[in-house]
Amino acid sequence: MNITVMEYLVRRAKGITRNAARWVADVEDVGAAIKARRKEFLDSLGLADYLGGNGRSAPHCVVTGELERSQYRIQKLWYQSIPG
Repeated sequence: MNITVMEYLVRRAKGITRNAARWVADVEDVGAAIKARRKEFLDSLGLADYLGGNGRSAPHCVVTGELERSQYRIQKLWYQSIPG
């Protein structure tokens, strides 16, 4: 069966959501449940090593410009392509 990436992601998200109730028995379990569900989702995308908080340093970021407006500010950012 051939499915698109979007269909795959939707199926994975629905599966995680469908099983959400079994993750949380009481209020104290919420934090652990969030971490576990995030890890499961990142694993399914193959991104756990990149976004899983495994000690990788954050990419170097440089503000290259700024636009000031009356109620907000936009910063133009450049990120190092390979952190480290």
